[in-house]
Amino acid sequence: MITEHILRSATSGGKLRRMIYGDHMDLSITNTGTKTLYCRYTKDKKECRFCLGHYPDEIPSLAEALRLRDQFLRENGITPLAHGREIPSSDESEGKSRTGVVVRFEDVELNLNTSFHDAFMSWFRNVYQRKVIEKTQKATLSTFRMHINPVLGDKKIGKITAGIITNALNTLVANPCLQIIACSIISRVFQYLYMRDVVSFNPAFGLSEMYKSKDYEVEHRASLPYHRLPELLHRFLSAEDVTLEIKLLFLFSLCSLLRPSENVSLKWSFVSLSAQTITIPSEVMKMKREFRVPITPFILRILMTMRRLRFNLKNPYVFYGLVPMDTLGSIGRCTMSRIFKKVFRGELCPHGLRAMGRGWMVDNQVPWDIAEMMLSHKISNAVAAAYIRTDYLEQRRYWIDKWCQYILNQDTHHDIEKVFQQVGELIDNRIKSTPVMDIKTAGKA
Repeated sequence: MITEHILRSATSGGKLRRMIYGDHMDLSITNTGTKTLYCRYTKDKKECRFCLGHYPDEIPSLAEALRLRDQFLRENGITPLAHGREIPSSDESEGKSRTGVVVRFEDVELNLNTSFHDAFMSWFRNVYQRKVIEKTQKATLSTFRMHINPVLGDKKIGKITAGIITNALNTLVANPCLQIIACSIISRVFQYLYMRDVVSFNPAFGLSEMYKSKDYEVEHRASLPYHRLPELLHRFLSAEDVTLEIKLLFLFSLCSLLRPSENVSLKWSFVSLSAQTITIPSEVMKMKREFRVPITPFILRILMTMRRLRFNLKNPYVFYGLVPMDTLGSIGRCTMSRIFKKVFRGELCPHGLRAMGRGWMVDNQVPWDIAEMMLSHKISNAVAAAYIRTDYLEQRRYWIDKWCQYILNQDTHHDIEKVFQQVGELIDNRIKSTPVMDIKTAGKA
């Protein structure tokens, strides 16, 4: 349960943080440190929150917050949530949440009379939270709270059968993909209970197959064969409503084969011209490990062009934001996706550039381990990964340079050179339009 000490000492850690407690209380802390208390309740099988006020400006103490919570519940005739007891760990009490979103939950004694909500929380804390990244934790918890908990949360695990789970999943009939995800979560919770010797079988085992259509296939990201690169370059680089910064980002993404979010997150501090590498820290990479990108002559030309093109020298990002008010930000993560939809009409997405590069590697006999490292993929074989301690930097430099040369050779309409010429003209116009103050006049002023 929330305590006065936790309320007083909790911090945000520099980002938006939400802490959930079992006494129907939520505490949200903004990145600036503003603390807001909420009352959590259920209405029409949906979880809702009511703002009680800011601490300590509007609510001076926890006792006052609890009084306001009880008053709100009584006045609205709201049934309290059927949640188990949830308390923060010692890390949270010091303001050091592992995820920044969810506090860890107290273990309860698991038996056949335990509610499914408590069983889920035990699995989430002891197994799931330790295995996946924060973004995945948020998605799983959101799916549980919105779609699974309202129909299964208060049921005893000993009374839950395959039929009950099927009826619960049928409420999600409008979203077959969500049915499969929810079924997977339920099955993993019961598998955890089986391993803990709480239940003798998993009633959700195999149920996900019921919700897969006969034509069910994994939907891959939209991509094009790499031999259509001349058409791709001409369509994007000749588009009049695409800015020069976006065109340069497109060329860099095509050459580096980084993920879209990693491209827009590049900072000038990552770039080392002396070592001819871009060292991306682990917190930026999807695989959560540091990654080095070799700088080829063509990539270097793109970087130097972006350095000349930027109008705010204080902006740390290579591909700076295009919103006038956001002078210190980067290009939005959804910007490229929106432009790709407009230019390619669903034939290609930003992530599809990586698939094009991978196809070229296959046809040019790039060694498998080097090709996977060029895409910053993790080695799937755990034993091999334990022994391979190199990142093949120089080998990747050779093949990325070959890939860049192939891109330049496919520019049959000379659109790449036109982009660099347009950048040069834009910079010249900026210099000409900049007022030059006479020295004598400046002295009098």
